[in-house]
Amino acid sequence: MIKKKISMAVILICAALLLASCSGQSERSAPDSGMANNAGNPNTSFTGTPPMDTLDTQELIPGIFVVKSGISNYFLIRSGESYVAIDAGEYLHDRAVSCFDELNISSDDVVAVLLTHTHYDHIGALGLFGNATVYLGGNATIKHEELKDGEIIEILGMSVQCIYARGHYNNAACYLIDGKYLFSGDTLSLDGDHVKMFFSKYNNSDKRQKDDIIKLSMLEGIEYVFTAHHGFTDSPVYPQGK
Repeated sequence: MIKKKISMAVILICAALLLASCSGQSERSAPDSGMANNAGNPNTSFTGTPPMDTLDTQELIPGIFVVKSGISNYFLIRSGESYVAIDAGEYLHDRAVSCFDELNISSDDVVAVLLTHTHYDHIGALGLFGNATVYLGGNATIKHEELKDGEIIEILGMSVQCIYARGHYNNAACYLIDGKYLFSGDTLSLDGDHVKMFFSKYNNSDKRQKDDIIKLSMLEGIEYVFTAHHGFTDSPVYPQGK
């Protein structure tokens, strides 16, 4: 009887270990995009801005890097041995340098900075890019080249389109790179893959930002949407509500 009890206990333990192993393997093999799975879940509202959730400094996809800068992210796009930056983050020199060291990138290799707007958390490390031409879709006291709405320029062989988005700030713009990478700054937030408005208390006009988001939703061929405070997605779900 004792031998039978011991044998049964061994069988139960082995079965439990097998189930745990299968469960762990299933979790590890599941894709992890960093975004919630919203398939089949329609986005019916502009409202419901999620808390800020910045990405860690890393290479996100081949050739596109993100830098964590306090409450915001900014991005670097590699072309050959040079880079284009979208925004310049919150931190000044020392912290910004440490982020570049982490990526093994020299700030001297950044040849252009595309500013989505001039709030402090988007221009903090601008002085680090001494070799870069600064572009902006509006007026500002900093030295820059002003881009018009819809204007397309070429930088490092990449197509860069400026898209005005004034709902957030009076010189705010998004940038569409090579027709497939949309850098939205603070024009929108992401709740999983769901596109929402940015925080009302920081916006010039919620009504205008809704119009901005509708305009962006009409762009075709977008493969990724990158935000300054809410991560990124390769499957944006735009609001259907008004």
